[in-house]
Amino acid sequence: MVSSPTSTSSHALPWRACLDDEVHGDLSSQLSARPSTLVGAHAGMGLFVSSTTSVPAGAILCVYSGDHNGVLTSAQAELIIDKSYLMRLAPNRFINGKQSGSMARFINDCRDKRHYNATFVKMPERECALVVATRDIKPDEEIFASYGAAYWFGRRKILHPSTLSS
Repeated sequence: MVSSPTSTSSHALPWRACLDDEVHGDLSSQLSARPSTLVGAHAGMGLFVSSTTSVPAGAILCVYSGDHNGVLTSAQAELIIDKSYLMRLAPNRFINGKQSGSMARFINDCRDKRHYNATFVKMPERECALVVATRDIKPDEEIFASYGAAYWFGRRKILHPSTLSS
């Protein structure tokens, strides 16, 4: 069962506006950011399920939202120097999650579809994307989702799973 959102004002957490009666909450309170299991110079932090939580396939883990600037056009997105946190929601509609406060910004792409356990469900009309479990996720497991081919175009494959089994 997915938990209900806490009673926090949507001004404090703008991504809460992405949740409504059709979406019954998320598990963000049961997620934490810590050093990723990926190795490489740019691996950084990863997003993990708590050591006491099992997540069923189909559960909403959290919401990827943009910074306070809202939706960006392609021209505005092009001006951003660090595009690592840009997500294309639809043609000419981007959000930048770098400073958003959303836990989803810590999700990594391990570049191996065998290890993906989540996906981004883009909701351009709500200016966010739901992060949904694509399979059951075990306690203490890192969350991985594909960033898509456009993200990796022109970038070297620098991350390699270190503790993931083949």
